[in-house]
Amino acid sequence: LYDKLNQGGVECPIGILAITRGATGIESWMSRESLDRVPEFRDTVKPYADFTNWNSSIFGDKANQATAMYNNYLFPCFSLNIGGILWYQGENNYNQYAVYGSAMKEMIRDYREKFASGEADEVIPFVNFQLAPHGVWNDPANGYPQELLGYFWDMQNALRREIDAYSIVPVYDLPLDYASDNSPIHPYDKWPLGARAADIVCAGATTMESPVWTPTGSRFSMEQTAITFPTLSRMVSN
Repeated sequence: LYDKLNQGGVECPIGILAITRGATGIESWMSRESLDRVPEFRDTVKPYADFTNWNSSIFGDKANQATAMYNNYLFPCFSLNIGGILWYQGENNYNQYAVYGSAMKEMIRDYREKFASGEADEVIPFVNFQLAPHGVWNDPANGYPQELLGYFWDMQNALRREIDAYSIVPVYDLPLDYASDNSPIHPYDKWPLGARAADIVCAGATTMESPVWTPTGSRFSMEQTAITFPTLSRMVSN
């Protein structure tokens, strides 16, 4: 991503600020204010309103406590001017697809308010990586129905119609080239993901004409099944 961005496509040097922590849920990256606007997550914070009585036995990893990553990693950065946000998360909320979208909308709203530079009509682009396929999640023996991944993808993609300047980096069509472990969470080859994210950023992160958009059906006819895609040729099946 960094290499491709700085080779061209943008007219100024690009710096990437990586704020990362694996195995964390979206609630740990949200502020108390944004969590309060999402009833499904609000109760996880209420017992700790004073933020002094954290109980790691409830949350396990301390970094996964509600608001923990936000307060410790994000809050100190709000004085910076940024050009956009790349978001790669979702594994810990895999079975919460029905409410994850609401949390995502409030989190993005909060980030944009906190990072705002004060410029008129400013909308900070938000680029979201599609959740990667994972064999463990598709195994009913682990307690997760096989269709959950499809539901989560559909939720991620649906947010494009509800959030301005929101883009998806698709991964569903990439080869499942993993390391020696047969059930990793993330693809072994990260270059295609970075290249696609760079394409979206260079396109302005707001246009439906980006060549890496996830295909989306836009019309259905009873006479024939016609599915149109933003960037692909028209496909018709009789």
